[in-house]
Amino acid sequence: MLTQDGDNALRVGAEQLEQAIRQIRGIISNRVVMDQEGRISEVHVLASRHRNAKQIVRDVEAVCMAQFALPVDHRRVSVAQIEEENAGQASFLARLRLQSVTISSSGGILEVRVTLKSEDQVYEGKVSGPITATNRLRLVAAATIDAVEDYLRGTCNFILDDVVPFEIGQFEGVLVGLTLVTPFSEEGLVGSSMLRPDSGESAVVLAVLNAINRRVSLIAGAEAG
Repeated sequence: MLTQDGDNALRVGAEQLEQAIRQIRGIISNRVVMDQEGRISEVHVLASRHRNAKQIVRDVEAVCMAQFALPVDHRRVSVAQIEEENAGQASFLARLRLQSVTISSSGGILEVRVTLKSEDQVYEGKVSGPITATNRLRLVAAATIDAVEDYLRGTCNFILDDVVPFEIGQFEGVLVGLTLVTPFSEEGLVGSSMLRPDSGESAVVLAVLNAINRRVSLIAGAEAG
């Protein structure tokens, strides 16, 4: 949150800094630690290897000063980099696609299996829970997340926040809210997909993929290397 102190100086919160730093090319995630006086004490960055770490540090310094007039000592910026086979390779969503959604029920319990395919590899997510109309959609989203995390091999994790059907004009769709958790930060993600006849479960899967594609394509590409 941005606030004004007694000297009318602009005070900046860690979340605002993290959001600005995430826009720097090559950065996957970051965490900013501030002291009680509002100064930056630590900046932890997770980045790809297609940019030099020193340049990333300089960009972090430049962004903090240019956008918030807040200096940061380069010695307080730590950069961890992960391998990337090709900075220009195809995106995560282009390589990971929905193959099938299977739903079965027994004794008031719903079991959902979601299968995603990447090239010649198949990744399956499986969850179960009580049968309710709302929980059906949440279970599909959770099974999709389970398959995605299998694909990413523990690089990051997702928390399912909500699955909400919506109407806009004459169309219907589904909105999914997630939290991406990495060793350095947490980030809220939102995805959506339009509903078509007999496609309710598939739309939930596509909404999850729509939500995560923006951030994990770089992680997936790096892990592929």
